[in-house]
Amino acid sequence: MRGSKACIKSARQFTRSTALGSVLLSAPLCCDSVFGQIDDGGGPIIIDRRKTLEFFHITHDYLALDFEAVFRSGETDPADGNATTDTETKYREALEYGGNAFFGHPDLFDLDYLFRWQLEQTEFDLESSEQEDSTMESILELNLTGTFVRSSDTPVTVFVTRNQNEFQRDFGGTLDNVNTEIGASMNILNVAFPSYFALRHIELDQRNSLDRTQFEQKRDIFEWIGSTNLAESQRLWWDTSYETVDESGNLRSTNSYDRMEISVNHEYLFGNDQEHRLLSSARILDESGDLNFKNLRWDERLLLKHSQTLRTDYFALFDRTERSGTTQTLMSGSANLRHDLFESLTTNASVGASQLQLDADDFTSTDQFGHLNFDYTKKVPYGKLFATADLGVNFQDESDRGTPIFLNDQSRTFGPSGIVILPQQNILTGSIVITDLTGLIFYSEGLDFDVDDFGVRVEIRRIPGGLIGPSQTVLIDYEIGPDPGSRTTSTNLGFSIRYTLNEGFLNGLSLYGRYRDLSPDRDSDGNTALPVSELTELTYGAEYTFWRFTLLAEQQNHESTLSPFDKTRLEAEYRQFFGRNNTLRIRGFHQIISRDSGASESTTSNLTARFKSRISSRWSASALAIYREESDSRGSNFRGFEQSLELTMQHRQTFLSASIKNIWSESNSSDNNFQTLVIGFRREF
Repeated sequence: MRGSKACIKSARQFTRSTALGSVLLSAPLCCDSVFGQIDDGGGPIIIDRRKTLEFFHITHDYLALDFEAVFRSGETDPADGNATTDTETKYREALEYGGNAFFGHPDLFDLDYLFRWQLEQTEFDLESSEQEDSTMESILELNLTGTFVRSSDTPVTVFVTRNQNEFQRDFGGTLDNVNTEIGASMNILNVAFPSYFALRHIELDQRNSLDRTQFEQKRDIFEWIGSTNLAESQRLWWDTSYETVDESGNLRSTNSYDRMEISVNHEYLFGNDQEHRLLSSARILDESGDLNFKNLRWDERLLLKHSQTLRTDYFALFDRTERSGTTQTLMSGSANLRHDLFESLTTNASVGASQLQLDADDFTSTDQFGHLNFDYTKKVPYGKLFATADLGVNFQDESDRGTPIFLNDQSRTFGPSGIVILPQQNILTGSIVITDLTGLIFYSEGLDFDVDDFGVRVEIRRIPGGLIGPSQTVLIDYEIGPDPGSRTTSTNLGFSIRYTLNEGFLNGLSLYGRYRDLSPDRDSDGNTALPVSELTELTYGAEYTFWRFTLLAEQQNHESTLSPFDKTRLEAEYRQFFGRNNTLRIRGFHQIISRDSGASESTTSNLTARFKSRISSRWSASALAIYREESDSRGSNFRGFEQSLELTMQHRQTFLSASIKNIWSESNSSDNNFQTLVIGFRREF
């Protein structure tokens, strides 16, 4: 009995041990131990023998054989050159082995592993670059994730990954991606002070052998995330990171920089039921390299819940930015009120002020504003009525400014039209920088997007076949040029109404309308002040959902002294489910924008059809077809048609796949055709 108790004590020490020495000491004691367990009814003792420690043990594993054949062809006919045809053939044979194992004990070092050795033969004939060759390459893909002392309060994870995949560009060639990541992380699972530390090295290699494009990115990252509860009603959390980034190649802009970011947040709950909140946050961002950028931001937000129907919200901000040798400081504050009258009427009111300063030429811009909004919902015969009313006033006083103002991380989404509009005047188009939402991937003008400057606005157009995807959200930085001092008073008036029928023959029909009027009055210190835009905007339309269809028709009349336009938007969507395993979705979009009283007109049409089918218990199929046409009276035109079909089969541990993709496009610069055929086989053991 004493031996059993001693062994149980040793086993407990073993499971709590975080040092290799403790494990080795406890191992001999448990080799021949037994554990007794007595049930509540006084039954017999159940005897079991504890497993001995093993140097290396495989929990489970598998083996797989892969074969893939890829055939690519691309034909390019430039407007100012000769047509060329590029072809590429690839054969890939791969042996894959993966599973889970541990050293000593699962709590000592647990390992998930995957090894994939691949032999790739490539033959290519590139008329565009007058190259013809064949190559053979051995590729090792792996994914190793090991965790030390998994059950302790400080588990440490090390990982190595290297994988290769393909990135499909809409109306463009396929990119071969190679991602490599090496690093380690540690979790401190302390109740009072949980933290996460990570150190990673990441390499990304993207290339297309047909059009000879490539992009390489290398990143070294250190990250520390943590939190702590200062009291029952107070919480503090932070996120710090430092990374070095090096980007090169002809697919995106070349860029190299170091980036440090520290973010600290604090939350304080108070009141009888802790119904009030005070949120504080501070961020320091320092980016040095090709683009030098520094930012210090501190904001406070106070939320008070006076009753179930009355809430107030107070906000204060300090933001200081240094870029291109210029320091820009923004200070702002606002107070907001929300009142709910039953469930039908919500009233929102806000007042606030802000001040923007530029150190370069002592520029100061001061704003005061007030806003009142009513949101009304009412159940009416055959449906519901939604209505809003807005009233706002703004006072702005600006001194003479001889240096640009820069705006950073402006979030914009390329909608169905593929166009983002920056409505400010005097934008310096050469300062426009577009990145993905992480701020790490920089897109290139002429390859991923085009810029049109109309003086009173700037339009950014996504290029089909580039790296900016359909409906993608991006971050945009840009500068606004110098402007003489002025004082501007603006009033804003708006109404909206929407009537949705949910009974009767027209169930699912919604009729809506929006009206907006902006009337600014500017008093300038000079004769060259930029004009202000008076606008009246009326939008009306109908949306109808019935059976498997959703239809929308909308007309927008934007009357403006600087940038008038009329926009017509038509959308239709059809959804069909065939049983449980088959779906069909067809979506069409057509938009016409007439600008400057008919001086220019652009049209965008897009039709997408997707079909997925589970043909049988073994076979699946999917198909995609996209047609897109863009035309502009100023000379920018594009037409493209993309089709793809994929078949897959699984029978026990055998997998078959085949896919074919065809892309045809024509634009002002060139006509293109791309074809890709992929055949794959996989067998697992």
